[in-house]
Amino acid sequence: QHSRLWLLDNNLLAAPNAHETLTALIKEKVKVDFNQALDIRLVNDETAALLVQCSYDTFLRFSFDRLPYEPYIHQGLAALQVYNFPMSKIMIFLLVGFDTTLEEDLERISIIKSYKASPFVMKYKPVNGVEPILKRSMNELQELARWVNQPHGFYKVMTFSEWLKANMQKSGPDEIKVL
Repeated sequence: QHSRLWLLDNNLLAAPNAHETLTALIKEKVKVDFNQALDIRLVNDETAALLVQCSYDTFLRFSFDRLPYEPYIHQGLAALQVYNFPMSKIMIFLLVGFDTTLEEDLERISIIKSYKASPFVMKYKPVNGVEPILKRSMNELQELARWVNQPHGFYKVMTFSEWLKANMQKSGPDEIKVL
């Protein structure tokens, strides 16, 4: 009998037996870490009721890779809020540097921030020769990740433009456009 379980399934909620798996985790009272982001598009009332009964060692993780997924973010987080799941225990991964603009990235961060959930920026790295659709400055992506991912959560207390200005004073000008 283990007290903790680290699940690497990147789409557990899409499995035909997802609800049975969640029910078993609840019954066994095991602390679970859904290490890969769950698919928030599949979080309905029944799934939310099960997810809130699970015990977590860390954040409950979802992803928000593109702005058109925004309605699913609202729907899934609202379903969890009905059961009083603490938004501070939710982390939402954001893929940046593949096919989104800085403005879209900032909008997604703002949406997550409005729920008091934690965003986590993941910079796209080409795999098997698949290059990003939109070319972006690596400095811009790095600064965005630093602004969001640092433990202090600088995104909570300053805008990205303020972050860039503060850091450009320390490191000198670079190719990042200040909004």
